[in-house]
Amino acid sequence: MKILVMGSGALGGYFGGMLARSGQEVTFFARGAHLQAIQAHGLRVESTDEVFTVRATATDRPLEVEKPDFVLFTVKTYDTLPACEALIPILGPQTSILTLQNGVNSRENIEAVLGRGKVIPGLAYVESTIASPGVVRQLGGPRKIVLGESDGSRSNRLLRIMKALGGARIPIEVSEDIRRELWRKFLFICALAGVTCVTRLTLGEILESAETKWAFEETIRETYRAGLADGVKLDGAAVQRTLEVSSRMNREMKSSMQRDLELGRRLEIDALNGTVVRLAAKYRVEAPVNRCIYAFVKPHDLLAMRTHRANAA
Repeated sequence: MKILVMGSGALGGYFGGMLARSGQEVTFFARGAHLQAIQAHGLRVESTDEVFTVRATATDRPLEVEKPDFVLFTVKTYDTLPACEALIPILGPQTSILTLQNGVNSRENIEAVLGRGKVIPGLAYVESTIASPGVVRQLGGPRKIVLGESDGSRSNRLLRIMKALGGARIPIEVSEDIRRELWRKFLFICALAGVTCVTRLTLGEILESAETKWAFEETIRETYRAGLADGVKLDGAAVQRTLEVSSRMNREMKSSMQRDLELGRRLEIDALNGTVVRLAAKYRVEAPVNRCIYAFVKPHDLLAMRTHRANAA
């Protein structure tokens, strides 16, 4: 199977590396020093139980890529439009796109550019980072991918992708209600990303303080209410389950958005807490903590965007 990893950072690099090692024909789309390192030395994957290097094609020119059977779409949410535009000339009629982006609207955003029916929504449970150019380090998490067709069916393309992922020893789970699964994760990542960015604390430090723990819990509750208002079939135990899972996670965990903030990079605030704010306004439900998080974090994203444009000019 010809696989294109569109966005070969911490997430795409890890899962793409696993797929390449299993013998799949993987091409990595990357940029800058990360691309140069992969081209020169291969992609090195450092996980909690093994280290390996894969030699695979890497490029920043999509037109050089053969039409893929399967695109692993893992770019940051703010890069969705340019990534989709780059894919337009190389997608075949049977090409499928598995998106593992953060947020709950990835399928709709991609299909608005590439056409309906192209995308299989999914989500990943893994903590990883780019340790240095050409090196992806997995820090924790079950390393699992949850995926499913939007209509809950077991399509042929879903089965083919499942086979490729399974052959790469990537734990997978298929959901008949993938929208609900996306929102279950969304409850956690809105709280983790938002509160870690505002406080600059680790998850453990947030949960140890009564004040920041309250903010974390309230972010989850507000996100839950926004999901219900939007018609998501979240069960009544979703909030408590999220809190219990959070209490068992790595106390030193930082969110990927917090790491980006610390490095002066653009932030996925619009796809996370910004989505809650917009839905709350649409359905007239209260979301004051998410509104504060968005107000405090969005200026950093705008500053990073301006800085990036100035450096590129």
